[in-house]
Amino acid sequence: MFQLGLKRIGEKQKGSVDGLALIMLVRGHLCVEVGDLSVEMAPDDVLLLNSGDTYTVEGGAETLVLCLCVSGVFIHQQVAEMVRYRYRCNSSAEGTPNSLLNTKYFQLKKSLVQVLLAYCRNEENVTFDVRYALLSLLYEIYTGFRVEVNGQGGADRSIQNALSYIYRNFRGVVTLDDLAMAEGVSPQYFSKKFKQKVGVGFLEFLNGVRLKSAAYDLAHTNETMLRIAVNNGFANAKAFDAVFRKKYGVSPKAYRMEHAGKGPGDEGGIQSMDIDRDEDLNETLRYIVTHDLQNGGGFRNIERTVVPLSQDEERAFVLPKKIFKVGRIAELLHFKTRAQIEMAQRELCGDYICFKGVFDDAMADFGEGSFYRDFEYEHLLLYLYRIGLVPFVRLDISNAPWPNGQRMLIPEIMGAIGDFVDVMRRTLPRHFWKRSLFVVEYSNPSDEACFMECYKAIHRLLKEYSPEIRVGFHSTDTSDPAQREMFEERLILSKNEQCEPDFATIGIDPACEHDFSVFNELSCLRLKNYGMSQIEKAWHIVDDCGSSMRELYAMEWNTLSGLSPLESASFFRTALMANELVQYGDRVGATAYWVNALSKEMLSGCNESRSIGLFLFNTIKRPPYSLLRLLRKMCDRLLYQSERIVATTDGEGRYCVLLMNPRYFNPAYSFDETYEEMESVHLEVVLTGFEPGRYAFKVFTFDKEHCIALGEFAKASAPSLNDEDTTEFLERATMPEYSYYTATVDGSYTLSQKLSYNAIALYEIWRV
Repeated sequence: MFQLGLKRIGEKQKGSVDGLALIMLVRGHLCVEVGDLSVEMAPDDVLLLNSGDTYTVEGGAETLVLCLCVSGVFIHQQVAEMVRYRYRCNSSAEGTPNSLLNTKYFQLKKSLVQVLLAYCRNEENVTFDVRYALLSLLYEIYTGFRVEVNGQGGADRSIQNALSYIYRNFRGVVTLDDLAMAEGVSPQYFSKKFKQKVGVGFLEFLNGVRLKSAAYDLAHTNETMLRIAVNNGFANAKAFDAVFRKKYGVSPKAYRMEHAGKGPGDEGGIQSMDIDRDEDLNETLRYIVTHDLQNGGGFRNIERTVVPLSQDEERAFVLPKKIFKVGRIAELLHFKTRAQIEMAQRELCGDYICFKGVFDDAMADFGEGSFYRDFEYEHLLLYLYRIGLVPFVRLDISNAPWPNGQRMLIPEIMGAIGDFVDVMRRTLPRHFWKRSLFVVEYSNPSDEACFMECYKAIHRLLKEYSPEIRVGFHSTDTSDPAQREMFEERLILSKNEQCEPDFATIGIDPACEHDFSVFNELSCLRLKNYGMSQIEKAWHIVDDCGSSMRELYAMEWNTLSGLSPLESASFFRTALMANELVQYGDRVGATAYWVNALSKEMLSGCNESRSIGLFLFNTIKRPPYSLLRLLRKMCDRLLYQSERIVATTDGEGRYCVLLMNPRYFNPAYSFDETYEEMESVHLEVVLTGFEPGRYAFKVFTFDKEHCIALGEFAKASAPSLNDEDTTEFLERATMPEYSYYTATVDGSYTLSQKLSYNAIALYEIWRV
């Protein structure tokens, strides 16, 4: 798969490259000749050699080089698109180590050291860790250093776009007609050009990509044949079997029996050069990395960005509205649930309260008789109006009884829905109840006709009460091709039946797609911007159907779940959530959060596995709570936005600058200190456009240290939360740090902040 080593290079050595070779000079000097190019490398310089390059290296007595050679076989098997390009990477030719130009070189060097760290870990997950670190490194090379297409002299851009699309979407539906339409040409012309440029036909190439991925899954997972087939873009196991036999000459089952348990590369596994574990290389590397970080060496990850605070055109800064979720409507009767809702509403200003139970077992919840039920409805609706939360009613018809097998809801259910709306209309002011939402849920995708009949009846009933009541349906998780198809079918049917939804609710929890108890090497890379990618998939479906629906709500979303309820509660992911919320903007109308801990007070039930709750136990605040409080401080005009930085203003001299360090990582183990340091980032943000004067700075920091208290709480066997000292400690320990200072500013000012993985810092700035 690869060769990795710390090498002392003195005398001249020659060699050639199969795949890619990355050289970083740790100490001394090194001269590298590649063809007609001669490179003089200084410490911390990095150089990349391409496949087919012949080279000569020569150093001195003290020369120490960290070298990584990735085989062409591995690149072909795992990241085939890389083979199409050549890469130019020579940091010695591009300025000082801390220049903006060299930010990409720092990321590359950091990824290289992560491969070495992962290799040196003597743990059960070492194989996965090395592969993940190696693929992260290749990702940095591919995105930051590719310059030309191998052997194609600048191949046609449309074919490059098509190949890129295939590599990104081969697990779903990819058709020649769609690619041709995207380029504005006929399928026949595009097919001919594709084969001319690529060397094989479109379908053969697409199946080849799918089969490479499926072959890996067969050798390294325990998934069923059907699951592997569907996950890699095949319609069913039978079609997969036929194509696989044609390509490999054996059945998928036989291939699995032959290759199961082999090393990840299938070509000799992990190899090493000149790495002497007896000298405790891990500690040596720890010293080198830590020394450089502390003394401003090549590994010090300083990212400098200039952010102007005055622009001719200012865009609106939009964050999704907030939906507070409880289970059943009857839970609103409980004083603990109400206390949490009132606290959340007081400090976070939610918009909707989501519940179900209007017709399913409503009698059991509220007692016998419609009079008592309506009295409780009226009482609860007035309570919601008083605290300013609009009803968001879930109508789950999955288990509804059908009369005599007919595909229609029994009159009692329709009557219960109507009764609730009647109470709402006579209890609440019109301007309030007309904002209410009703979402129809049905979890049996095999009977879409039944769903549509029920949805149409509910839609008609509610719209007869008032056209202003908004009615929608739940589309489940758009990461699943079958669920996307179901969503599309529902949109088309509702359009044909003239009952189009006003909105749709979707689930975008990556736990629905990935099994995080057994990572595969691309899990974390695929999770980058996962939420936004699912949102865009949903909007593409809406646009393709020509639907008039214009609102999406994210009801189940998460950046990454932990491996247990407690770990999921304490697993630190604040910057990931902040980054997603900022990206959502006006693409998502609202995001949902669980607020009630009524059924989550015991340790085993502290986490709703597929949602982000605001609370861990009772009033103990989880990271999302503090994050949402901080985001409320953001102004309404956007000045600057990137993955790490968001700057806003209110137009009257107040500014907010949010700094983030979003990182996905493997929660199967705890990082050592070196790895934590490597995942940290030092941001220097130069704010320009200030009017000269004295300014006040409020700084709120939420770092990894603020979730340690939850872990310590678990290790202490979860002492009783009736202990006031324990409750006070946890509440205080899980809140962001706060600081305040003033400074004289003359035109520009630099914010300097070191953030650990998934940490955030919010600066609130105004003139005094």
